[in-house]
Amino acid sequence: MKATPLAALLCALSLCACSHEEPVSSTAKPKVIEEPVPQKAALAVPPKPAAKQFIATEPAAQIEIGARPALAWSDLSIGTLPRDEGVVVELFAMGKGAVVKKYSRVSVHYQGWVKGVEETFDSTMQSDEPISFPVGIGAVIDGWDESFLGMTVGTRARLHIPAKMGYGEKESSSIPAGSDLVFDVLLLDLVKK
Repeated sequence: MKATPLAALLCALSLCACSHEEPVSSTAKPKVIEEPVPQKAALAVPPKPAAKQFIATEPAAQIEIGARPALAWSDLSIGTLPRDEGVVVELFAMGKGAVVKKYSRVSVHYQGWVKGVEETFDSTMQSDEPISFPVGIGAVIDGWDESFLGMTVGTRARLHIPAKMGYGEKESSSIPAGSDLVFDVLLLDLVKK
């Protein structure tokens, strides 16, 4: 038996009459059944580990009458930065200031001695006047140019300079020819030109 459009319409109307819902019309909006959405459990976020903190203190000058002042540095190195040509930068405190680039003019406190000799041959602590120089252009010994590049203001370090990056075979009154040198340095600031 062939269904006619009229029979189909009557069948649909009778089904609608049996249900408790309103009949479907072309203008009626479909009913949306809202079900409760399950709540996500709060994720437990572990706390961030505490960052290593360095206590920045200025080096204390230890002065005896008639002696050169010496900086009192902590014996605890926090790491080393190997550089080219055997230069080693031993870090005592990492600065958080500006980064030294080639041609930067830096202000530095230092004391220097020949490796294996206790007495310093030079120190800015005696006059309490830091030195200032441009980095990377040969204004100081090659070992210093190599050491200060990339260092940050506030860094305290010990520079281990082999003879070839220091004064080489040149001899002076306080530095024998072919001497390896050691410097304790405090990078104070970048100086505007």
